[in-house]
Amino acid sequence: MIIAESKLIEIYTKNKDSFSVGKVYCQNDEQVVFEDIDTQGKIIGYYAMKKNYISKLKYETVYLKKIYLYMQYAKEHDYSGWFSLEKIKLDIDKSLFDQVINIAKKNNSIITVGREEDDKLETAYVKDIYNEDITLECIDISNAKLYDEITMKLNEINFIEFNSVDNLLLEYANKKMYNSKKLERMT
Repeated sequence: MIIAESKLIEIYTKNKDSFSVGKVYCQNDEQVVFEDIDTQGKIIGYYAMKKNYISKLKYETVYLKKIYLYMQYAKEHDYSGWFSLEKIKLDIDKSLFDQVINIAKKNNSIITVGREEDDKLETAYVKDIYNEDITLECIDISNAKLYDEITMKLNEINFIEFNSVDNLLLEYANKKMYNSKKLERMT
């Protein structure tokens, strides 16, 4: 599946209760990275998906036309400049997921991952990558405190949110409140 680039898209997944809005950042045959666009038309992060996790794409809807206008408004007003995405280099000839996970580990940044078998998302630092496994230090989004460590298979992951406003703010709070990510875990 080739997804149209440079267009706003409504992205529907196997979770039929909602959709997200994005614009293709890069893609290969199996995975795609989108710029995540919020309801106010601001680009608020990136997310990578397996293409087989996508159930439907919609282009040029009335809702997307409204979001496009919001994006145009944001370009003309100062409030939109407080956060801008850091551009990342990804090689489309390699696994986009592997690259994103390795960048997160190298930069000690928070990602949010979703797995095929459940609807639960895990927000965490990448602690270790070994063979086909990834170990995550999970963080409680309600209080910015580490609480658990889990290991999962890389091939089970179908979604990764990274460099998002939510995760950058959570990372900042975690490091400021607990002085480093290695401090006490929740009991």
